[in-house]
Amino acid sequence: MSEWWTLPFGPHMRALLDAERGPFASCTRGQHQQGKPGPLPLADPPEAWETAPSIVPVTR
Repeated sequence: MSEWWTLPFGPHMRALLDAERGPFASCTRGQHQQGKPGPLPLADPPEAWETAPSIVPVTR
């Protein structure tokens, strides 16, 4: 359990609580966010995405 606090937990909390770029950067004590969040960005998939193999066979 003590390893969990330093290895996975530490970097995740550092990213979450980053006051400039973290997901809670616009939160204040009185308001959890200023305004509504915008829509998530969308990007078109690559052209050959539908025909690309999803599993690459392993040869031994």
